[in-house]
Amino acid sequence: MMGILEAKALVGKTCELEWKDRLGNVHKAISLIYDATFVPLYGGYLMTAQEDIRLDRLISVRVLEAKPAGASPTASSSTNMQKAAA
Repeated sequence: MMGILEAKALVGKTCELEWKDRLGNVHKAISLIYDATFVPLYGGYLMTAQEDIRLDRLISVRVLEAKPAGASPTASSSTNMQKAAA
């Protein structure tokens, strides 16, 4: 599970995110991370351009770095987290 300090390091970066919703469906998105914050009674959240994602529901995060002049993005670093089966 990713902590708040790790999530704050992603602020301002474009990332490929994979997470589970409350029904257990897996979602993937590429989005800009605006903020990482703690919400009382709910826990840590990533505030993204598309939606807010709970840190405990993240499966993987991959930081993307754009190449110059219209080239496609490539992975510059990768952080994979395996959520323990509950």
